[in-house]
Amino acid sequence: MIWVATDDGLRRLDPSTSKLNCYQHRQNDISSIASDLVKAVLESRNGTLWVATTLGLEAFDPGTGKTSGRVTLRGPSGASLSLDGNKEPSSRTTQVSSGSRFLVNRNAAGFV
Repeated sequence: MIWVATDDGLRRLDPSTSKLNCYQHRQNDISSIASDLVKAVLESRNGTLWVATTLGLEAFDPGTGKTSGRVTLRGPSGASLSLDGNKEPSSRTTQVSSGSRFLVNRNAAGFV
């Protein structure tokens, strides 16, 4: 499967069938992604698909198309952080560190 983060939701392309699935925010459905503005998607070592939207970080289950957990990103002061600070795609990076920590680069502020 190929996962693509877009400004209109999360996309999954099955290269063997060319089937494209779209996962979007659904109002009043807390199991849908929090925002259609998806900034990054990453599969962790244990198979969890992590989806970063402008409203936080979510564990996404590809089998059900639903989120199973949402994390609001907070800075050192405790204030919520937005992943929408810089519109340039090349300035946003996500990765899993060797210590299995999820890192998100939000422009010049560095990794959080």
